[in-house]
Amino acid sequence: MTLSIEQLRRVRTDVLRAAAADLERDRQILTEVTRRLLAARVSGSAWTGHAAAAAAAASTRRLESVRALCLDLAASSTALQQAATSFDAVRDILVRADRVAEQVGGWLSPDGRLVLPPRVPHADPVLEIVRSREEERARWEVTCLLERARLAGATADVALASDLRRALETGACVPGPTGGAVPAPPLAPSSDDAAPFAASAWWRSLSREQQATVVRERPSWVGSLDGIPAADRDAANRALLRDAERLAAEQLRQAEALDAPLAAAATTQGALVVAAAFTALRRRARERVADLRAVRDLVDAPDGRKRQLLLLDASAGPVRAAVALGDVDAADHVATFVGGFTTSAQDLARYDRLFAALGERVDELAGPPAAGGPATAGRTRAAYITWVGYDAPQQSEVLSPHRSVLGDDVARAAATPLARFVSGLAAARDVLPHSVLLAHSYGTLVAAHALRTNTGVDDVALFGSPGVDGAFTSLAAAGLKPGSLNVLTADWDLVASSGWFPLNPGQVAGATVLATTAALLPGPRVRLGSAATGHSDYLKPGSTSQHNLAALILRRPDLFVRPPR
Repeated sequence: MTLSIEQLRRVRTDVLRAAAADLERDRQILTEVTRRLLAARVSGSAWTGHAAAAAAAASTRRLESVRALCLDLAASSTALQQAATSFDAVRDILVRADRVAEQVGGWLSPDGRLVLPPRVPHADPVLEIVRSREEERARWEVTCLLERARLAGATADVALASDLRRALETGACVPGPTGGAVPAPPLAPSSDDAAPFAASAWWRSLSREQQATVVRERPSWVGSLDGIPAADRDAANRALLRDAERLAAEQLRQAEALDAPLAAAATTQGALVVAAAFTALRRRARERVADLRAVRDLVDAPDGRKRQLLLLDASAGPVRAAVALGDVDAADHVATFVGGFTTSAQDLARYDRLFAALGERVDELAGPPAAGGPATAGRTRAAYITWVGYDAPQQSEVLSPHRSVLGDDVARAAATPLARFVSGLAAARDVLPHSVLLAHSYGTLVAAHALRTNTGVDDVALFGSPGVDGAFTSLAAAGLKPGSLNVLTADWDLVASSGWFPLNPGQVAGATVLATTAALLPGPRVRLGSAATGHSDYLKPGSTSQHNLAALILRRPDLFVRPPR
C-alpha cells in the first residue's frame, strides 16, 4: 500500500516507541514470572510421586507458554522500534523537502506537489533566469525527495505489518531497517541533472546504522555517488583506495614479469608489435601505481590538516580523484577547482599546497579573532576541492582528433560529471554552502560547458582561459547572477591571449575582470601584492590574483582589486 504524503506526515513515531516500551515492560514482567517459576521448580525438587510429576509437567507447560509470550512481546517491540526508526527517516526527508520549497518561496501541497505562488517577472532578465533555475532545481530535489519518502514509507508500513504478523505466528522478527539488507542506490533518473538529488534522497531514507553498513560493505555504492555527505564518501573511497592499490601493484608485478620473455621474443621471433603493446601496458600500470601513491600520500599526509577523498576511479586509464582540504560538510564556503592541460592525480599535492596558502589568505581577510572570544571567532570555515574527475588532455595527445587540447571534445564530455559533482555538494547539505567554481586553462572550457546546466554555483573564477568556445555568451546563459562571473588574465599568459577558442570570458557582458598585476591589497593589513606573470602564477602566494580569489571565496567583492583603467 502506497501512503500519501499527508498520511506520512501524520505518522506518530513517539506513539510507536511508547507502544514498544509498553510491550518491553510487559516482557520484563513475564521474565520475572519465569524466574519465579524456575525458582519454585527448584525448591520443590524433593517432591516425588505421581502428583510431583504432574506438577512438573504443568510447570513446564507454563514455562513454555510464558516463553512464547516473551518472544511475541520482544519481536513486536522490536518491529515497532524499527518502524519508528524508518518513519523518522521519512520525516527527515519531508522536512528537507519543506526546507527546499521554502528556499524558493513555495510550499508542499497535501498531495505532495511543490506549489509556487504567482510572481511578477523580474525586470532584470539575468535575475529572472537565475530565479527560474533555482525553481527548477527545487522541483528536481523535491520530486526526488518525495518519491523516496513514499517508497520508504510504503516499505516501512509493509515491513511493520509483516513483522507483527510473524511475531504473532512464530514469535520471531527478522532484522529490520536498523540491521537488515540495505536497498540498492537508485538508478539514474531521466535527467542527469537530478541524479545527485535522487542519491541524496536515497541516503536520507536510510538509518545511520544502514548508512554505516553500506559504507563498510558496499563502498563502491557510495564513493562516486554525487549527493552523499563528504564524510561518508571519504570513508568509502579510502576503503576503495586500499583495494585499488593492491590491484594496481599486482597488475604492475604481472606486467614486469613479462619483461624478459617479451624481450627474447622480440629478438628471436621479431614480435616487435607484441612487445610494444606490453611495454605500453607496463607503462600504464606504473602510472596507475604512481597516481594511487600520490592520492595516498596526500590523504594520509601527517600535517594535521583535514582532508577528504571525495572521488576515486581507478577502473581504467588515468586515476580520477577529488581531494578536499577542509570539512566539506560543515564549511561555509566550498571552492571546487578544475585544472587544465596535463593535469593528473599526481598534481593533487601541488594544488593542495597552493590551496592551503589560499586558505591562510582567506582567514587573514576574515579578520582576527574577536576580543575575549574563542580562538576561531571571526574566522571563516572554507573547504577547497581539487577535482581531477576527468582525463585532461596530455602532451602526447595533441594530435589526437578527439583528445587534443586544441579541441573541445574532452571539455564537453567532462562537463556533465563536473556539474553533477558540484550540484551533489549542495544536495548533500541541509544548509547550503557558498559554492565557488575555480577553473584554470583548459579547465575553464570544462567549467563553461558545465555551467550550461543547472549546477547551483554561486560564484565563478576563470583564469588563464583560452576562451569558452561559445559555451555561453551571457550571464543569463550560464545561469549566473550579476557580478558572479570573474575573470583573471596575467601579463605574458600566451594561452589566455591566444584566442584559440571563441569569446574571451572577460568579454562576456557583466563579467568582472580582476587584477593580476602588482598592487596594494586591501584588508586588515594593507600590503603589496606581487604580479602574476605567465600562465601558471594565478595561485601564487602573496600575489594580487591570489588575494582576489580569496576575496571571492570569502564573498567580499569590496576587497577586490581591479585593473587600472
